[in-house]
Amino acid sequence: GSVHATTGFEGAAIWYPPGIAVADHVYESFKKTLLYPERFAALGELAETCDPHRPTVPHWTLELIAVDPDAQNRGIGRALMGFGLAMCDRTGAPAFLASSNRANLSFYQRLGFSQRAEVTLPGMPAMYPMVRPAGGAADRHIESSLPLHHGGATGAAIGRFRGATASIFFLKFAAD
Repeated sequence: GSVHATTGFEGAAIWYPPGIAVADHVYESFKKTLLYPERFAALGELAETCDPHRPTVPHWTLELIAVDPDAQNRGIGRALMGFGLAMCDRTGAPAFLASSNRANLSFYQRLGFSQRAEVTLPGMPAMYPMVRPAGGAADRHIESSLPLHHGGATGAAIGRFRGATASIFFLKFAAD
């Protein structure tokens, strides 16, 4: 997969190309960094409940997108999505994501995603699986002049966003 971040690390996105998923040992390492690791299994179950809503053809997966709350509403998320969706379009593959925030659905819909379902499990927040066909950006003006870093998450330092409402962790890395 690939990690894209703004030069000041105000935002980052993690995309997995078709056929690539996170290895179990990576999840186990990540789980050790969580404040409530016992909840991780339930999150995994919730994510698996979203899987039937994935495209049946090879597709890109947006694993995570996060913008520091102090930097929101400045086009950072839009720039990160634009870069990732351009990768999808270059390869002719659709994109999949599962949003944990209903308030973000209209943002993704403006970028060409359509909601497939609302997935719920007892005691867990709802998830909203969404799919965008290749070349399906409804808003074609998603390019941005924001400088982005691109690379893998090796050597990454994990830091938590201040004031984030969800348990989202931000990967900072050295550019390739």
